[in-house]
Amino acid sequence: DFQCPAFVPGLQDPIKPENVIDSDKEKTYDVIVIGAGIAGLEAANELDFEGMDDVMVLETRDRIGGRVNTITDNGTALDLGASWIHGVSMAYDSEGNVIGYNNTNPNQNPIYKIAHYNNIIVTTTDGSTVLRYPSGAVEYSELFYQMISDFETYYEKMTSNRPDHNYTFENVLKEFKAADPICKGNPEMCTFAITSDYEMELGGDIDYIPAESIGSSQYFNNWEDEVIFPNGYNQIANCLAEGLNIKRATVTKINYAISPIEISTDMGIFKATHVVSTIPLGVLKENMTELFDPPFEQNKTNSINNLKMGTLDKTYLIFDKEEVMKDPYWDELNQEWAIRGDDWEPYDSSWRFFVDFHMFTDKPIILAFNVGSTAERLEHETDETIKQQIMEALRKTYPYSTIPDPVKIIRTSWATDPLSFGTYSFIPVTGTTSDIDELAKPVDDKLFFAGESTSTRYYGTVHGAYISGYKAAQEILNLNNNVDTIREQLDHGIHKDDICEKEQMLDDEFSEDPKCIPIPS
Repeated sequence: DFQCPAFVPGLQDPIKPENVIDSDKEKTYDVIVIGAGIAGLEAANELDFEGMDDVMVLETRDRIGGRVNTITDNGTALDLGASWIHGVSMAYDSEGNVIGYNNTNPNQNPIYKIAHYNNIIVTTTDGSTVLRYPSGAVEYSELFYQMISDFETYYEKMTSNRPDHNYTFENVLKEFKAADPICKGNPEMCTFAITSDYEMELGGDIDYIPAESIGSSQYFNNWEDEVIFPNGYNQIANCLAEGLNIKRATVTKINYAISPIEISTDMGIFKATHVVSTIPLGVLKENMTELFDPPFEQNKTNSINNLKMGTLDKTYLIFDKEEVMKDPYWDELNQEWAIRGDDWEPYDSSWRFFVDFHMFTDKPIILAFNVGSTAERLEHETDETIKQQIMEALRKTYPYSTIPDPVKIIRTSWATDPLSFGTYSFIPVTGTTSDIDELAKPVDDKLFFAGESTSTRYYGTVHGAYISGYKAAQEILNLNNNVDTIREQLDHGIHKDDICEKEQMLDDEFSEDPKCIPIPS
């Protein structure tokens, strides 16, 4: 079920939900899925694939995809939400050189599988990075990332020696800078390298990030390789949406105390035996009391409040090709990422990170990132102010170039988007993985939950959203003893350690018919 028979890959607009008609409200659905993001689409897709006829998806936006949102500018796809597949299995030759994607690995990232089976073009990114200084000096990033790697190794050793101590991220960083010879030589860069890496990864300020996050990864199976979609991530959403009944309506109340469940919307009341809520964590934090009747029990409410939404905003700078290509600046773009390397202290993350999109699109486009409270603050600035700030930072980054102003900028504002209130979730100092588990728990075998914030292993990622949607569908199907085989669960991204009961393990996760066996004593 990774193939979408009628889907045609390539540059495309997102599918729009259809309008509600009166007959849509005259029946009781087996399942209504709230939200047509990746989690909701996969939940509906899986239920439909397994033969459940009466499944409807309700979406409040005028497009599907949720936080996967691709727009087209002069024939170029620009992803305003997710851009990368994080964690792809690669194939290697006998000498350990990468020779392509591992299309024979049955446990490959499910988002990549969708791309592969539907001929959606992907491009590998290597994360190559250079530090650039106002003096014109250029420094490749080996030292930058060596600091991060050493920091993670230091924390791993420290916690194994003193496991009961409750360290904060700041505590660990302070001790590391005092102990590590590389950081002692450049403490300001060390602070910036480590802090910015984790803030970019999680979308939140370092004050909110617990020490337990150090060294952890939400990349699929901890694989480090990544790919992007030259023709847009929304191809994945459009593929998953094929043949689904998706209607546009804004949900205002979910009354799950009665049977069937009543879903009140701006287009009337819908009824369903089961509901899958993929409402983003940010919206739950703001509106869960108004949305759900009865209110959640205290454990679930506490868990929602304990978790946090991060913000990672993008600003695309679109240049005039004929004008900008004359400038030597463009010849300097020989790395995917450039980091502005001035004023390390006091720590300031604004307009530090630039990605060369010319490498992927052959168009003169630069992508700038901002994160956490910096991104939230900048969302309230005007486009003209943002453009001035970016160009000042970019000219500091490339001091010997006369970079022209961009023709236009395209920017995101995820923190103030009332349909998300953030870009993706993370576990702050107030939360634990148990909070994610609690959020994901169904209520009375009627109300189910999916979305990246319900994925303990892969929160904050598209594959985490996809797997959570598949898992919610399986929970509903299991009520009728129609659950997938272990092989099928692995194929859809369920981790091998999450399949068997306690005290059991898989005999062979790569076999055609893996089985749960007792863990050897």
